Amino acid sequence: MKTEKIKKILMAVVLLVFGIALSAEAQMNQQFQNGKVDWENGFIYAKGRGGVNIDAMESAGQAEQEAIIQAHDNALAVLSRIVNGVNIDSDRLYEQSRVVDDIMRMQTKGFIQMALPVDSLDVLQWITFKGQEQPKAERVLKMPMRGPKGLFAVAAAHYKRYPEVIPQKPRFETPVNTESPEYTGVIVDCTGIGLEPCLFPMILTNDGENEVFSQRIVDMEISQNRNQGMVALVTSIETARSNKRAGKNPLIVKGVEAVGVRNGNVVVTQEDAIAIMAADVKSGILKAGQVVFVTN
Repeated sequence: MKTEKIKKILMAVVLLVFGIALSAEAQMNQQFQNGKVDWENGFIYAKGRGGVNIDAMESAGQAEQEAIIQAHDNALAVLSRIVNGVNIDSDRLYEQSRVVDDIMRMQTKGFIQMALPVDSLDVLQWITFKGQEQPKAERVLKMPMRGPKGLFAVAAAHYKRYPEVIPQKPRFETPVNTESPEYTGVIVDCTGIGLEPCLFPMILTNDGENEVFSQRIVDMEISQNRNQGMVALVTSIETARSNKRAGKNPLIVKGVEAVGVRNGNVVVTQEDAIAIMAADVKSGILKAGQVVFVTN
């Protein structure tokens, strides 16, 4: 009896840790049923469950293994649904690009299949169902968004094959002050404007009609080689200042509005747009992707 009580206590602790792992830093996470997109750290998590009837198994060990396999397969299905719901840009979901590009569809499927279990969150327990002990398993899979096997790389290659589908506006051009300070990066404070994270965001001028920063401007090769997305996403100015993409002397501007069908683009004032362009002329920070968004 005491042993059973201890098992229940340990299981409760494991489930509590599991719940914390999927809900931590909710302000930077895009929540889905049985999973999340962790935009700040660049990972997608999906939880699956499995269980079997012990009568159909030859042994308890086989039953446990089958429950784990079912949980893994279920987590893969959840992961696929979450991937489809990722904002690829400010106007479209990932699914809307995936369905029209066979290469993108196959690459995405392959990367989903390679998602790895978070071993510390594996749960295997025996429960009583209709008077019979049966194994029940839970598994969490983790898939990268960045790097050569992440969604960013797949989506960037999709845009390279189909440049005509890239959302674009005229490039913002204006005379700049070459005597301006030399900045090492740009921090855009997007708090309080309802910005929704996406793989390929833009910075626009205050009329929303001209690009200051977009995927046409950033060097995608640099972003992928550095295992990073187009922008870094953090939750505070302090964290942004310490981010390597901001550098030692970042230019800090305030986003005034989130725009686009999915609110993934940020608008800045004309004055700040000019300051960003001047910093880029002097240091090339936009092409290098030295951009950090602060959001909540």
